[in-house]
Amino acid sequence: MIGIKIKNSCWEKALLSLLKERAEVWQSGKDYQEVISDKVGKTKSSHILVLHHKQEKFSLPLPFKMVDLEGLLAQLPNPYENDFFKWDFVRHQLKNKKTNALIYLTEKEAKIINFLSSCPQKEATKEELLRHVWHYTTETETHTVESTIYALRQKLGQEADKLILSVKTGYRLV
Repeated sequence: MIGIKIKNSCWEKALLSLLKERAEVWQSGKDYQEVISDKVGKTKSSHILVLHHKQEKFSLPLPFKMVDLEGLLAQLPNPYENDFFKWDFVRHQLKNKKTNALIYLTEKEAKIINFLSSCPQKEATKEELLRHVWHYTTETETHTVESTIYALRQKLGQEADKLILSVKTGYRLV
């Protein structure tokens, strides 16, 4: 999840709109993979947008084009990659490293990959996925999670078991 800490509410709304479900307004004490903030230098002309990723900082001078921000986000290390797949969280696609085929995911499929890749214990229960991906309560009776993961596995074909696994408690990435 990307935290956005911008003083200008118009910029903040624009960034939240661009990044959709991958970002939220920054909350103190919450652990984010990336934080986007604004920084004002000593002169008015030195306004920049700063993206903090772990120990690295990337910046764009303000104003900037959204395509420049997308390019900056695309340069960040992906939160998930294994020997068979590389996840591009900006474009919501998986790249099969063996065949170079691109697999485009639906919004919910992408949210599942994002959540599982950022999950501290690296696996999630059905209830956690319902709560974080669909914003359902845990009392909801549905097969939405299973259906979406089934559809994702169908897209992956024979290599589905090289990305997502069912475990006793739920699901995890390989």
